[in-house]
Amino acid sequence: MSDFIHVRPTTARRRDFAVWATAQRPKVRTVSTHTFAVPASLFVQAPEAVLIGALVDGHRYVSPQEDDDQDHEGAGSDSLAPAPETGPPYACGACDRDDFQTERGRDTHRRRLHAEGA
Repeated sequence: MSDFIHVRPTTARRRDFAVWATAQRPKVRTVSTHTFAVPASLFVQAPEAVLIGALVDGHRYVSPQEDDDQDHEGAGSDSLAPAPETGPPYACGACDRDDFQTERGRDTHRRRLHAEGA
């Protein structure tokens, strides 16, 4: 397990996060143009305000306050967006296969397996 937590603050909070990060001892280093490597021991000391909305090890940071607000507002409602509907499957026409999800997939199949003279 890594001793560092990668934090990518939101654009609006990046400057505030950088000010906090450079004031720490040892200094928090950057690992890319917008991502910081925060020692795990310092992460728990980071101000809540600079973490809200940030990506922390690839996951969106949700503050306890923000989480509580969502629980009260969304109680009993389905907060997931409906899954996009897929179109009908496309059939090859030259063989029995009819499970292509896109025209492009079907056309690629035809070119590779049903090319003229093959």
